Amino acid sequence: MVEEVVPVITESETVTVEGLFLSLAEEKTEFQKSFFYLMLDDGTEVVRIDLRPLLGYSVIDPIGKLGVDRGMQVVISGVMTDDGFKIKAITPATE
Repeated sequence: MVEEVVPVITESETVTVEGLFLSLAEEKTEFQKSFFYLMLDDGTEVVRIDLRPLLGYSVIDPIGKLGVDRGMQVVISGVMTDDGFKIKAITPATE
C-alpha cells in the first residue's frame, strides 16, 4: 500500500507577487458585509487577492487606502498559511 504524502505548512511562508493592478471586485459575505478582491495580472495568470486583511469590510475609498491605482505595476507581499494567502502590504513597483 502506498501512503500519500501531503505537505503541511507549519510556519508562515513569505510570498511576494508583482504584476499589473487590473481592478477591484466587490463581494459580499453570507451576512451581506461588503469587501474587495484585487485582480492582479502577474504575467502568467490573473490572481484574485482578498483585501480584507488590509481594508477589513470598509468600502469607503479603497483605492485611496491602498495607495495604488488601477493600471499600476504593484508589488504585493504577504504570507502563505494553511488557510491561504494573507496580504500584508501593497506598494508601487519600482522599475
